[in-house]
Amino acid sequence: GGGGAADREVVAAVYAAIASGHAPQERAVATVTSHHAGADVAHLLDRHARAVVSAIMDAQRQSPGGSVSVIIPSTTPTKRILLPPRVVGAPELSRLRKQFVKIHTLHPIVDVPAFPAAFADFLEANL
Repeated sequence: GGGGAADREVVAAVYAAIASGHAPQERAVATVTSHHAGADVAHLLDRHARAVVSAIMDAQRQSPGGSVSVIIPSTTPTKRILLPPRVVGAPELSRLRKQFVKIHTLHPIVDVPAFPAAFADFLEANL
């Protein structure tokens, strides 16, 4: 075959590893350290998520029964979500808030103003 420069580099690396007796080790997914956002990001996520939960609880109190449209605070442009035609309780919202914060602490959202809208999207997908 037509061994290109990349093939020659691979062969040279393999030969060097064999000759030295030390093969290069790639880190397995389980051993790679994931980027973990700082406590500040987790706190901001939680604060914005709590504000969204509070808006949802208030909207449900004001309009009992049926689907409720909720304006998500601190979103530009204004974002609304339509809740399912049942009461979404505080325990369920709390569980989803904690899941969201945990996920996005491990895989951070860089754009802080996007936190409330991202949580609203997460709720829409999981309610």
